[in-house]
Amino acid sequence: SSSVRVADKIEASLIVVVTGSGRTARIVAKYRPSVPVIALTVPRIRADSANKWCFSGRHQARQSLIVRGLYPMLAIGAADEMSILEDAVQRASDIGIAKAEDHIVVLYNPTGAEVPVIELVSMDKISGKISQRYGSVASELMNKGNRGSERTFGSSSSSLNDDSNVLS
Repeated sequence: SSSVRVADKIEASLIVVVTGSGRTARIVAKYRPSVPVIALTVPRIRADSANKWCFSGRHQARQSLIVRGLYPMLAIGAADEMSILEDAVQRASDIGIAKAEDHIVVLYNPTGAEVPVIELVSMDKISGKISQRYGSVASELMNKGNRGSERTFGSSSSSLNDDSNVLS
C-alpha cells in the first residue's frame, strides 16, 4: 500500500485510515507497517424502509479488533473531516500512540472522489494537536524516491517544514 510506503519514507509514527466499512484499514494492515494503524470508522445514521433509524459503525470497528496492528476508533465530532481527524489524533495522543512533533499519514476518500487521498499532518510540540497539514504529496514522494532523490521527509534535512508544501 502506498500509505505504508509513505509512512516508512517520512518516518511517521502513525497511520490513520478513515473508513466506513473497515476494508481499507484491513488492506493497509495487510502490509504489516512498522507503525500503528488507526481504523477511524465514521458512523452512518440512516432510515430504513419502515422509517426506523439504523446506526452503523460499531460492528465495523469491532471487526477491526482481530487484525494485527489495527486500533479501531469510532469517529466523534462534526461532519467536517478536519474536526474528526483532530479528535482522532487527540485520542491517539491521550493513549500514547502519537506524541508531540510526530508526523502522521492520513488515508481517506473525500466526498465525491474516486481515488483515496494520502495526506501528511504534523503535531504541535506544545499542545499535541495538529499544527500543520500538508497536501497529498504521496505521488510526488514516491516518484522522487524512485529516481534516487536525496529529498527525505522526517530527517534533520527535512523539507517537510518548507512552507511551499503547506496547503492553505
